[in-house]
Amino acid sequence: WVGTDSGLAEWRPDFGVFVRYQSHSSKPNSLVNNRVNAISEDKSGVLWLATHGGVSLWNHFSDSFTYYNAGNDNLRSDIVTSVAESSTGLIWVGTYGGGLTSIDPLSGTVTHYLHDDAVADSIPDDQVMSVYIDREDRLWVGTRTGGLAMKLPDQEGFTLYQHDPKRGTSLSGNGVTSILQDRAGGLWVGVFDGGLNYSASGDPQNFQRYQHDSSAENTISGDRVLRVFEDHTGAIWVGTEGDGLNRLDLETQQFTNYDLETTANDSGRPRGTPWEIYETPDHTLWLGTLGQGLFRWSTADREAGVVRFEQFSATQGLVSEVYGIVVGSADELWLSSNRGLFEFNPATEEVRKFDRNNGLLSNEFNQGAR
Repeated sequence: WVGTDSGLAEWRPDFGVFVRYQSHSSKPNSLVNNRVNAISEDKSGVLWLATHGGVSLWNHFSDSFTYYNAGNDNLRSDIVTSVAESSTGLIWVGTYGGGLTSIDPLSGTVTHYLHDDAVADSIPDDQVMSVYIDREDRLWVGTRTGGLAMKLPDQEGFTLYQHDPKRGTSLSGNGVTSILQDRAGGLWVGVFDGGLNYSASGDPQNFQRYQHDSSAENTISGDRVLRVFEDHTGAIWVGTEGDGLNRLDLETQQFTNYDLETTANDSGRPRGTPWEIYETPDHTLWLGTLGQGLFRWSTADREAGVVRFEQFSATQGLVSEVYGIVVGSADELWLSSNRGLFEFNPATEEVRKFDRNNGLLSNEFNQGAR
C-alpha cells in the first residue's frame, strides 16, 4: 500500500499494476481525501488511512470506504497525523489541532480528548504528533509543544510528563518526535533539540538524558533527534537532523557516531540526516536519508566490526531523498521518495521505478511514508 498526496494506491504484484483509490465527491464510498499521511491495518484486516480529510476505513470484503472526519463530528480536526490500535481493538487517532480521538469499530463509540486549561489531566496540546501503544496497552501521546502524555487502559484522564528546568530527570524538552518501548520494557523518548531520554523501568518521571557534549567523547552527535530504533541485538540507534547516525551500547553507555557524508569533514562532528532506520530479517541495516539516498551496512561487515556504508543513489537509478523503507515478500526493498516509488533488489542492485506512468497517483511522498 502506498499513501501519496494524491490518494491511495495498492500494488498488485501478480498483475504488475497499481490499483488506485481516490476521493470523488460524487461517490459516497470513495476515499475521503487524496492526501494520505499514514496507513495502518487493524487485527480484523481493515485498513485505516490517516488523511488531511479525516480517517478512511477500507474494507477488503466490501471494497468500499467509510469515514471518520470533522464533518460527521467523529473528529475535531481533519488533519490526521497518526493511528494506533490497542490490544482490545480500540483505534486511537491523533490529529493536528484537534487533539486525540478513540474509536470503537464494533460499537461505533467515538470519544474525544482535547486540551482544557481547567482540566489538569487533559492532553497537554491538541497538536498531536505521534501515538504509540506499548505492550502493557499504555497509550503514549507525543505533542508538538506539550510534552508527553500517558493514559492507562482503565484511566479516564492523562498523566503528563513535561520538561522541568529545575529537575534533571524530567523530560528534556516538550517537542516529542519519537517513542519506543524496548524489549526489556525500557522507555525511549526522542525530543527535537532535547536529545534522547531513557527510563529503564519505563517510568517517565525519572529519565536519564543523553545529550551532546562537545567536551566529552562518545556522546550523542546532536540533540535534534528524529528517529529512535532498536535492532535485533538490543542496541539503540538514533537518527538526527544534520548530525548523522548514532548507536548506543547499553552496557558501556557510550555512543558510536557515524558520519554519512563522503566528502572531507573539518568540523569533527558527524553529518547527514538519517530519518529512516530499518533492519531487514537478515540483519542488514538500511538508512533512508535526506539528500544522500539509501545506505546499506551489510550483515557480514556489521558482524566483523567493519564500518562500511554502501551508498545507492543516482548512479543506481535511485534518488537522493529516501523517506520510507519496507521489505517485500521476495526480500526486495520498497522505497518511498519525492520522485515516486522504487523497488530495489539488494542482491542484484537492480532498480525499478514506479511513478504516474505506472498508475501511481503522485510522485511525491512525505517523510516516513511506507
